Amino acid sequence: MGLTYQMKMKIPFDMADMNGHIKLPDVILLSLQVSGMQSIKLGVSDKDMLDQYNLVLDYHGLRYRCNTSATICRGNYHRD
Repeated sequence: MGLTYQMKMKIPFDMADMNGHIKLPDVILLSLQVSGMQSIKLGVSDKDMLDQYNLVLDYHGLRYRCNTSATICRGNYHRD
């Protein structure tokens, strides 16, 4: 069985409709937020993975971090 993660929070009124039910887009956003918090607590967050595998995430995509100012890293040209 997997680990259980719980997080208590109060749902603000602007996340609910006129009947007091939470809206579906807000349920999805909350589930992503809770998932991110659980990942941080387990030490498997995006930042931890990027640091562990020495990766850089930029607008060109995922690349290996290089130490020089302009070099080729594992086939990907990357300028720091």
